[in-house]
Amino acid sequence: GMVFQYYTRLVAEKGDILTSKKAKEWIRLFKFSEARNDYWKTIPVPANKLRALAYRLASHRCFDRWIMAVILSNMAVMA
Repeated sequence: GMVFQYYTRLVAEKGDILTSKKAKEWIRLFKFSEARNDYWKTIPVPANKLRALAYRLASHRCFDRWIMAVILSNMAVMA
C-alpha cells in the first residue's frame, strides 16, 4: 500500500518515472503514427502503369492481412 501510494504521488508530480527519455520519445512517435492510418491517401499514384498497379495492390485494405497469411502459412509449411 505504501509503495503504491508513493509511486502514484511520484507519477502525479513528475510523470512516468519508469521509462527513459528515448522510450517516451518512441511512445510519442508510435502514438502519432498510429493516428495516421490513412497514410496511403497522402502518396500520389505513380504515372507508370506497372508502378500504379503495385501501388494499388499495396494500398488495398486487405494487403496487410494477405501478407500476414502468407507468412504464417510459410511458417506452418517449414515447421
